[in-house]
Amino acid sequence: MLESKIINKALESFTRKDIIIIPELCPTVRSPKSKCRRCVEFCPAGSISIENNISIDDKCIECGCCISACPNGVFDSETKNDFSIISIAEDFLKNNPERVVRFTCEKGIEENVDLISLKCVGRLTENILIHLVLKRSGRIEIKVPDCKGCSIEKGKALFHEIRQLAIFIIHSLGLEGDSIQVLGEFSEFKKGEGKVKREENLDRRKFFKRIKSKVMLETTNTLANLYKSENKEEIPGAQTRKFQNHKRPHLVSLLKDSNQEEKVLSPDTFIPFATAFIRENCMGCNVCDVLCPTGAISRISDEAFIKIYFNEQRCTNCRLCQDVCLVKAIGVQPRLSMKKLTEDKMVELVRLKKRVCHRCKGEFVGTENICPLCEKRRRNL
Repeated sequence: MLESKIINKALESFTRKDIIIIPELCPTVRSPKSKCRRCVEFCPAGSISIENNISIDDKCIECGCCISACPNGVFDSETKNDFSIISIAEDFLKNNPERVVRFTCEKGIEENVDLISLKCVGRLTENILIHLVLKRSGRIEIKVPDCKGCSIEKGKALFHEIRQLAIFIIHSLGLEGDSIQVLGEFSEFKKGEGKVKREENLDRRKFFKRIKSKVMLETTNTLANLYKSENKEEIPGAQTRKFQNHKRPHLVSLLKDSNQEEKVLSPDTFIPFATAFIRENCMGCNVCDVLCPTGAISRISDEAFIKIYFNEQRCTNCRLCQDVCLVKAIGVQPRLSMKKLTEDKMVELVRLKKRVCHRCKGEFVGTENICPLCEKRRRNL
């Protein structure tokens, strides 16, 4: 049984191609009550499925739209991550007096125009766009050809959502968003030599080296998880803390020196930022703390009180806390506050007087001597 699971895990790393998956960051993996299905909805190939885990089948075309769609950083690429795309774009800007970097998809390649060709423009993340605008003071031109009938057509809707998000953030800094332009054709500047930079492919040796390291890492993690579940003991070196959303530190690093003007989002637009509040009917349970994928919520219990804290910098507006709250005490309000986003700070949302149940000795909030669960059991006797 153990050998079979290890082999299956190793084989998964081959079929997953270049995509890295951290399922622990997925709200839907953590609880079936989650309403988030962004990766599934935007995947052009229909290759992603989520049940108890995330799987990508062999229909995957490695367009990277899942990386852009997921605010929690569940997906990334081994060789075509955001920083590799930014590095290619920066090379274009180095000796470019126009300070223009041009992106398009494989269908949009033009002769005599230096550009970066992606599988789909839906691969561009807000971090890539904001990085190039803020750090390189460049203008970004993105050619979006007619996507009708394209097998990756869903990427167009994703791209427009991501571009809107990037412009929203740039406007929040007091800057103009016209540096990110969508064009039917590239503007008439001095033509280049027609250099087309595509996403890099690995040579044979690097490919097998990557596969070997990936299989070893995932097999080690599988052994740790299996041993832990069967023996109920911690293993030295096994993951004991929540995984980090790789997208958020990059964005924070771009914005931390910016103007800290607060903006409130219109309700019809998705942004991966939010604040939270807790109503008086909170029971003080730890469901929101345990299930929060990014560690934005923390429950602390001392001798007298149960306190629940919230870190706005880590929140991605996945709303899992709201979906799983047993008494619907917690609420999430989308907003972008530059001040809150750029400071890694836990803020107390609620402080509840704690009682200890006379029967089960468990902690609870209330005025009775026994907790609601024990009271329910007593009534059913």
